[in-house]
Amino acid sequence: FRRVQRYVRSPNLRIAWVDGEEPSSRFIVFDAVQGPCLVAASGYRVLNGACNERYQPGENPYYTTAGTYVDCYRQTPRPWMLPTPR
Repeated sequence: FRRVQRYVRSPNLRIAWVDGEEPSSRFIVFDAVQGPCLVAASGYRVLNGACNERYQPGENPYYTTAGTYVDCYRQTPRPWMLPTPR
């Protein structure tokens, strides 16, 4: 969380535990600019996940989904993440 927070200056940064039988399986960070319980289909970008990973806390709080980005690796760099091999 601190690594993301160093680069993403937002009062709306949130965390969640997702993807598993138990709610504490995987730790994600997202910027909840539209509130912590967004139900919108697009969801929030997962800041410490895959470049197309989305999180919809109001619809599915325990899992993430894939977004529909074409060539998402060319998006804005995420300096808090390790480089992704192509």
